[in-house]
Amino acid sequence: MYKKCQASFANNFFFFSPRKLSVLWEEKLKEELEKTKPLEEVCAALREELDAAHRQRIEAFEVKMKPIIIRGGPSRKVGAPIRMRIHSFVYHAV
Repeated sequence: MYKKCQASFANNFFFFSPRKLSVLWEEKLKEELEKTKPLEEVCAALREELDAAHRQRIEAFEVKMKPIIIRGGPSRKVGAPIRMRIHSFVYHAV
């Protein structure tokens, strides 16, 4: 059936006046626009959902990769053994 319609359209294509062709094209365009509206809505909803998931993952990543800021420098308890090791390495390595 489709091939018959396609063949009849192709055979009659040259017999249409430019005015009839423009009307035909306008009708086909309107049909296609009506078909694409629901698809565009679904596509937009899926895009919003994907963007929300992406934002959520990026925020989680940024929180996880946030640098740890130590205020006031290292404590004396932690610093003393490190200083002793450095001192013994530097002065007693000879």
